[in-house]
Amino acid sequence: MKPAGRRRHYVTLERPTETKDRLGGYSPAWSAVSKTWVSIEPLSGAELVEAQAQEQHTTHRVEMRFEEGITSRMRIHTEDDRILNIASVINPMERRESLTLLCEEVSE
Repeated sequence: MKPAGRRRHYVTLERPTETKDRLGGYSPAWSAVSKTWVSIEPLSGAELVEAQAQEQHTTHRVEMRFEEGITSRMRIHTEDDRILNIASVINPMERRESLTLLCEEVSE
């Protein structure tokens, strides 16, 4: 599969789950929801300052095709092992054609 236009990053969308551990308890984990092509852009200096003024810790804007069920509890795992926690999900003009995700890159 080849990237479509600006969407040149092939990523895995993941949601939090719990897995049973050996002691009978549960441990937090992540499970894949879907794989898709996205564009990932770091926020510009002015956008970053504005996001921080609104107490958001967003560092990147991700654009993707519309997909039902994407929430701010999910994260993006890139092929080069970067993790972007989704802070906000925007459906531009509520047309269900694309999604804009404001994300925070984290290290694990």
